[in-house]
Amino acid sequence: MGFFRGNFLLKLGVTFGFITQSKLLGGSTPQTPRWGRGAAPKPPAH
Repeated sequence: MGFFRGNFLLKLGVTFGFITQSKLLGGSTPQTPRWGRGAAPKPPAH
């Protein structure tokens, strides 16, 4: 149960991060071609 919840929060955080970064970069979609395939397991370090 705890693992599932942690995984859910992790995915939620990653998704929110992608959306935030895309808005900062002026993109209209949470997944930008810059990260490659738009299915990166985690946001870039920088």
